[in-house]
Amino acid sequence: MAVRYRPLLLLLAVPIIISVSGGLDSVALLRLVHRIASRHPWRLHVLHFNHGLRPEAVTEEAFVQELSKSLELPFFVRYGDPQRLKTSKLGLQAAARDWRQGESKALLSALEKDEDGVVLLAHHADDQVETQLLKLLRGGHLARLGGMRAREGPFARPLLSTRKDELKAFLCEENQSWMEDASNAQPVYQRNRVRLELVPMLVDLLGGKDALHNRFQEIAQQSGQLSSLLEELCEQNHGPEYSSNAKQGTKHAPGYEVPLAFCLDVSSFQDLPEMVQYEFVWRFVSNACGAMLSHSAVGSIVRSILSDQRAVPFTWLLGLHPRTLRAYRTALDRFLKHVQRKRLSISKPWKLDQQVAEFIDLSYQEGEPMSYSGHLLSALKRFHPALRLELPVASQYFRNWQRCYVPSRALPAHWELVEAMMGLAHAQGFHEFALLLALGFNAMLRTSEMLSLTHQHLVPHRHGKGMSLIIPGSKTSQGNPQVLLVLDAELIGYATSLRRPGERSLLWPGGAHRFRQLFAALLRRLGFAEDDYTPYSLRRGGATWFFQSSLSLDATVARGRWSCNKTAKQYIDEGTFQLAQVSFTPVQRSRIRTWRLNFLRLRQGGRKRKA
Repeated sequence: MAVRYRPLLLLLAVPIIISVSGGLDSVALLRLVHRIASRHPWRLHVLHFNHGLRPEAVTEEAFVQELSKSLELPFFVRYGDPQRLKTSKLGLQAAARDWRQGESKALLSALEKDEDGVVLLAHHADDQVETQLLKLLRGGHLARLGGMRAREGPFARPLLSTRKDELKAFLCEENQSWMEDASNAQPVYQRNRVRLELVPMLVDLLGGKDALHNRFQEIAQQSGQLSSLLEELCEQNHGPEYSSNAKQGTKHAPGYEVPLAFCLDVSSFQDLPEMVQYEFVWRFVSNACGAMLSHSAVGSIVRSILSDQRAVPFTWLLGLHPRTLRAYRTALDRFLKHVQRKRLSISKPWKLDQQVAEFIDLSYQEGEPMSYSGHLLSALKRFHPALRLELPVASQYFRNWQRCYVPSRALPAHWELVEAMMGLAHAQGFHEFALLLALGFNAMLRTSEMLSLTHQHLVPHRHGKGMSLIIPGSKTSQGNPQVLLVLDAELIGYATSLRRPGERSLLWPGGAHRFRQLFAALLRRLGFAEDDYTPYSLRRGGATWFFQSSLSLDATVARGRWSCNKTAKQYIDEGTFQLAQVSFTPVQRSRIRTWRLNFLRLRQGGRKRKA
């Protein structure tokens, strides 16, 4: 049976890595490419990923290795870290995909030398339809419903015009077996449900697979036309432009210009058509930090820009705290001076990856702080989004450094300091902020968890003295809500006085940047430097205080929601040691006492009035 595939003459780069899982699609791709490879100057390599997530992974690896041996092709295997993949804040599927892409590029960098290699992926026409449906369900813009591209950087998908049943028929004719992944038949992930439930229903409604594929090809064509039109309109309207902040300047190495800050000039933003406004914001965010936002998220940003009441047009920054920006600038400057001093050439991504890796290794050997290398990687990926997946070797060097490094965590906050900050916040009218400080300490909340709390997440008990605190999601819960019990009577009373039942609004709607700004301002009022404590100090201080009160590691681990007892014990031991060494100056002690007593009087007065 003749299989339709995108001509591989576009992929004449050598070497060629074929990503083979052992399933029907990738095995068919391997056999097809191997059949025509004799007519082209290709050097084929087989790459298999063992995620370590299923018992069948060992059998699949052995199958792909044997198949590669029978075709006389070099075989490579990469092993994943199941725990890291499962607990990634990106989610299991996205984390696994990023890991595969990073490992593929690292292998390609090791093989290609001065050549431009390619990694072949076995996505086919059925996958394309599923991708378009998922984009539609997740709120993608109409101009971006075209699905996967045949070529994206070093990754190529030659089977996008081929249906799965055609690949199956081809393998049957070749008498070639393949491995079946049992998890694909389980409606666990969203893509599986689309494949198993939604696609069959659409096929039935449209009258066959041909009709379904033709319809989504039309959608892709129309989406591309709309995208081209919006791009043309954006070029015609030169009001809000994506640019680097002129005050920050630009540093660059040969072939790589690295802006140090990104801004959106919105002086004429209000005069543009609404669809063009959305397109400008989407392009600005995706270019500046690589984030692929949904249509509703873009709408939120547009509304926040249009709702600004200041008469003077403003510059919209991409959520980088000035302190973080300074750290990024310093790290980039150190690396670029190294490049200039050594007269290095980094005109290609793989060369940049190599030089950054060597710079990280040199920093490690010379005893430089690990944070410098972390800031360098973050700056390159943030300020040059095209490099987000182009630094696999350098990223691996940094991860190796992290494994043998004991981090210096945020200084734990003492409860008296937290009460003083609450008193200051309450006096300034930031009542919900004061409540979040207390909740963050008492419930050992991470900063992201505090910022996600709404009025509905505070549930006082009707027939008891407690209050349930619902945490909508954290990095250790796989996105599932968690419930903690709060028993502090004064905290419950303060929370009840501020709670507005039925409201879904956030307790702190100002965002993370404003939260940290106010946190630092309160510290300064109490006589501290803004770097002495961070919002994460609330969790560290609360964990240390709870352990000292309960003398139970298990109870502390459960309340703090750690996934590993060993990590929690080290965390608490360090916090206890640090807290014992903390001493306040006379000025700090006086201000803490003043504002703490002021807040205690306010709470006691509130309880008396309530009685």
